[in-house]
Amino acid sequence: MQSCIAEGKKIVADFLRHPQSVAYCVIDSGRYSSDDQLKDILKRVYEQEIPVSFVESKTLMRMSTLKTNQGILAEIRIPRHDLALVLKNEQLLLVVGDAIQDPSNVGVLVRNALAFNSQAVIFTSGSADVYAPKGLRAASGSVLDIPIFYMTCDDLMELKKKSVYFMAASLDGARAIKSITSIPSHTAVVFGNEGSGVNQFLIRRSDTTFYIPINERINSLNITSAAAVALYHIESLRYTAPPQ
Repeated sequence: MQSCIAEGKKIVADFLRHPQSVAYCVIDSGRYSSDDQLKDILKRVYEQEIPVSFVESKTLMRMSTLKTNQGILAEIRIPRHDLALVLKNEQLLLVVGDAIQDPSNVGVLVRNALAFNSQAVIFTSGSADVYAPKGLRAASGSVLDIPIFYMTCDDLMELKKKSVYFMAASLDGARAIKSITSIPSHTAVVFGNEGSGVNQFLIRRSDTTFYIPINERINSLNITSAAAVALYHIESLRYTAPPQ
């Protein structure tokens, strides 16, 4: 099983909510004695029988990717999911990130998907790794609460053969999101690259495109802000009849 490294008290505590997700912990021995939060986390680590090592501060600093670490890091087991099982949901909302390059945006998109009750997140080729340190921090532990997949655009389009309806965010030839009043039971919502948007291959193959009307003095919304607004609206339309 693949693994990644999580750093910081809050994020490690979040992962401890998932039994068997934390494989190993490293704690700053000099910090532990005076930090009640670390003591509480260590108690949970021992309760779950997770191996732990105490190291000197300078050793942990060499292991850390942060300028100022919080005295703890952990090895996290990356879960494996079966997309076929996800597709069996009677009501399915998939969030797709197309070549999202910023790890923070990847992490926040996962959080947004979870916040608005999506069943899975799919990233296309060229997207950053959500399990990298920056992505994990942005996702705040939510990577274990929702299935995440990486695939090519060609593989993604195979889902259309399984009756998944595709909606893509696009300014060109699109309809205002408020004009969408119903969605099919199996829907995928595609958000694009920070600079170029959703690629034309996916635009041409999507069933509809949409945009979010904003003040004309603002050129565009950050992808994660746009995703939050769009998913709030789309999630409210679930369990409605297919669009006409």
